[in-house]
Amino acid sequence: MMNENGPTAPSLKLSSTQADKLGFRARLFRPRVVLLLLATLLIAVAPLAHRGWKISQVPDIELPYAPQPILDLVVPDENNAWVEFRKAATLVVPMDTALHNDFSRAWKEGWASIPPSLLKWSTTSHAALEVWKQGVQKPDALYIQAKDIDPYRAQPNLSTEMRLIHFAAEIETMRLLDQDRFDEAWDLCRMQFRSANLIRRHGPYDQGLTGVGLSNLPRRCATRWIQSEQLSIEDLQQAFDELQNNLRPEAWLADAIRLYGIKLHLLDAAVHASPRNWVNPYFRGPVRMTLFLSGEPVVGRRVQKLEIANFLQCCELPLRSRPRFTKWPHIFDVAVETGTKRITAVELGEWTQSSIIEVSSHVRSAQYGLDLSDREKLAHELLITAVATEIFKRKNGDYPESLSQLVPEFLADIPDNTFAAAPTPVSYLRDPPDMEFRVELRAPNPKGAIHDLVIPLGKNPRRRD
Repeated sequence: MMNENGPTAPSLKLSSTQADKLGFRARLFRPRVVLLLLATLLIAVAPLAHRGWKISQVPDIELPYAPQPILDLVVPDENNAWVEFRKAATLVVPMDTALHNDFSRAWKEGWASIPPSLLKWSTTSHAALEVWKQGVQKPDALYIQAKDIDPYRAQPNLSTEMRLIHFAAEIETMRLLDQDRFDEAWDLCRMQFRSANLIRRHGPYDQGLTGVGLSNLPRRCATRWIQSEQLSIEDLQQAFDELQNNLRPEAWLADAIRLYGIKLHLLDAAVHASPRNWVNPYFRGPVRMTLFLSGEPVVGRRVQKLEIANFLQCCELPLRSRPRFTKWPHIFDVAVETGTKRITAVELGEWTQSSIIEVSSHVRSAQYGLDLSDREKLAHELLITAVATEIFKRKNGDYPESLSQLVPEFLADIPDNTFAAAPTPVSYLRDPPDMEFRVELRAPNPKGAIHDLVIPLGKNPRRRD
């Protein structure tokens, strides 16, 4: 802009007059503009309204078990292994990738191959191991009381720390075996089996998976222990009896699913106490409004209660007796009675796939835990059979020609490979050519050789290099 004194800067009008405001409102509320805005709003809301109407048909049911006994469960500190386990978790030293690799190599090559760095890590973790041993002696374990769980947040666990403590126990077991201190080595094996059971007891799903994973570690310790030639028949018989009676993997999955249902129970109680809790209070803004309009929190809980009822009907049945899973999201092919309607697996699957915020439901991922539990039980039966095979060798001078020679003196029956579709004995191979070990116990898995369970026994002096 120019004036008589030269160029001037342009001025900006920062405020509007009353006439401008009235003019804008007049244009905004023209019928054509109003209709366009309403049409846009309807288009945006219609999918949410349609979905809300569709899944509002999901019937509500009570939890398929009484929640109060779980809510009232208390384990006194003097009986609770988690008092010491928590302390031990604060004392254990982290292990980096290099140490992990050294640890795996040491198990393959023997105690002599353990590098100084791994021995140093074991020494620094000794305090944690001693506190852990105190916890293992306790009769029960409860990580957190159900009534203290925050229903809106995942419960933290100490899976990494507990695994490191079990690694330290394995290294100590290797050292004891190298020094021919077999009684102490078996004591540590026993403690690891017991610890795995305590960790999963009364715990949520993730904690149960941790216990299942840790039970694999003492099995390989025990496999090496039972092959020590200095062991007597009495030593092996004691281990055999304990593995059969006291150290079996404890059932956990059904209890973990029931505990997950307690979260739903607590959510319903929170909503009843204050409608503001109807949507997770940690959600904010448009996400919270979207969930509110779609009715997702309430419908999601209804679907999960139906899933719990469906799963609990089947998860404790033997593998071959269970109904098959439907296609994703893995609902058992059985109906759920709601009191007013019979929900088929297909209907439940459709409702499950309609859920938004509950896609990570433990109920829906529990097939993985079920597969691991089946595998764990079979692996334990293989270990018991391996001990019986070693006792037979001590008594008769050599390994049996077939597992049938172990029946009925050592075993009631040859273990069944539950992986197979029809009853099938586990595989037993003696003196295979060009193999490192003299005997191999195997449970082949139809899913592929990588999933096979294998226990080798007896070094083969005739192995080719």
